[in-house]
Parts: sequence; C-alpha cells; structure tokens
Amino acid sequence: MKKLIVVLCVALFGSTAWAANFQEGVHYRTVNPVGAAAEPTVTEFFSLYCGNCYNMESRFLPMITPKLKEKGITFEQKHVNFSGDQIGEDMVRGFAVMTQLGMNKELKEHLFNLNGAKDHNHSDEESADTHKKLKNLADIRDQFVAFGYDAAEFDKAAASKEVNFAVKQWQQQQRLFEIYSIPAFVVNNRYLIEMNKLETVSQLVELMDYLSKK
Repeated sequence: MKKLIVVLCVALFGSTAWAANFQEGVHYRTVNPVGAAAEPTVTEFFSLYCGNCYNMESRFLPMITPKLKEKGITFEQKHVNFSGDQIGEDMVRGFAVMTQLGMNKELKEHLFNLNGAKDHNHSDEESADTHKKLKNLADIRDQFVAFGYDAAEFDKAAASKEVNFAVKQWQQQQRLFEIYSIPAFVVNNRYLIEMNKLETVSQLVELMDYLSKK
C-alpha cells in the first residue's frame, strides 16, 4: 500500500493499457466466489483513524471517482473496525449514520484530523488508542451536531435498522473479504485488489473497470 501511495504521487494517470496483463493471484484475488452486485460497484474499506486512507481520500479519490462514474461504476465506502472495541464500532456506526443522513466532507475531514489520521500513518498492526479523543458514540454525536446535523435525527438514524444492518454487514464483510490493511478496494463484492502490485492510478482504475465486467 505504501509503495502505491508513493508511486501515485508522481505517476498519476499514465496512459498505459494494462487490462490484458491483469492476473488473478497477482493483481487481485477472489475473496468471495459467490459475490455479486446489482450494478458494477467498487467498495473502499477504510478508517477515519488511518493515515493512508486520508492520503487516498484527499489526493487520489478526487481523480479516481470521476473516472469510475464515467465508466458507469458505482463507488461506495465502508468503515472497518480493526480495534474490535466499542469505540471502534461506534466510529463505524457514526460513519453509517453519515451515509444515511448525507455525506459532509468538512465533518469527514474533521474526524480524520481529530483521530490523528492527518498526521499519522496507522496500519492494521498499529494501535490507534493514543489518538482516540472520541471516547464513545455521544462524543461522535457531538461532532455531528457541531457540523449542523440535528441531534434527534442523529439518534434516530444511529438506532435505525438500516444503520444496525450496515454496522453488522460491514464488519462481516471485513472478515469475509480478508481486509487486513487499508485502504482496500473490493469490486462487485467478489474481487480484492492487491494494491502493492499496482504502480499508477491509471492501472488501479483500469483494474477496477476490468473486474467490474468479469
């Protein structure tokens, strides 16, 4: 992942045709043989505690997502819980609420910053405990309210069946799709992209497009 982030900084959208060279077991793995999607979909698994995720969010997604849209590919994000503790689940729930009530880029940026992701490189093996200024769902709720969300609407969404389903599903998929490092991209709930095998954003987008059609 770090290799790709470094190379992306200088390579960006190279004009190479890679689709014919993509190999299963090298550039991607089938993590869910029976996986399917109603429409071509790329899912990013990420965390608001993750420095590499912030790099992806701020530098590269603004270039990647328009390309996916041009190709008719839906892009979505799901929050992981590597810590496995209650605040980890609360952060998953908070992001699920944001997907229900409407995404707020400024709040998202604020949460990345508050969690230390803008200044630290967290991996799945590192503990983010020292950076956890938010201690529970009430603290997360306060941040939403500070950015203009209605407190009652937050509480209603946080307890809703839709958000409860998302929290459970995302954590199940984290295990099913073998998400051990982030950011990670899964295509059509079936293929996990091997980020360390790619060298440019162009290759990444081409692989996403290729897998969305398999």
